[in-house]
Amino acid sequence: MMIIRISHQWNIKRLEIYLDEGVDLIIRRAWYETTDFWSPALYRQFIAPVLQKEIEMVHQAGAKFGYISTSGIMPLIDDYLNLGIDVLIGVDPLLGKGADIKTLKKKADGKLCLWGGVNGHITIERGTESDVENAVEKSLQILSQNSGFILSPVDNVSDDSAETRNNVNTFIKTWKELRYI
Repeated sequence: MMIIRISHQWNIKRLEIYLDEGVDLIIRRAWYETTDFWSPALYRQFIAPVLQKEIEMVHQAGAKFGYISTSGIMPLIDDYLNLGIDVLIGVDPLLGKGADIKTLKKKADGKLCLWGGVNGHITIERGTESDVENAVEKSLQILSQNSGFILSPVDNVSDDSAETRNNVNTFIKTWKELRYI
């Protein structure tokens, strides 16, 4: 597919510049590279080959490769592991098709860092303090075991209301209380 080749060529040029500067982490925004848009077979045919080259380039430079994908990821987890993705950003148990975080942690454990765990819009911006506490606790109980987890709201928090600010504070407070469970 022509658009994939063009995008890949652009990515290679961009990666050369970033990697020459000695960055630690390259992040690819892959929202349109999931099973929301591609079947697993088409992903493997068109996306995976160019992605593999970019990941190898990043690893050869001594950097890590992060992949932002928040929905439709479960059928591709084995592909992500085989491709050598280092960090999966956007692990959200609620958004889109939702991530089965227990299965995800089991497959990723020791091989792939998971980043996320709590939905930013539904839980942080629209939920109660109790919703936030429960979501943080559940994420930490499941995803923080052993290693390879960064707790954060997915995708972001953009509402600036008093309720949302309170929920952000609850998120941080709950994390501090439970971070060593």
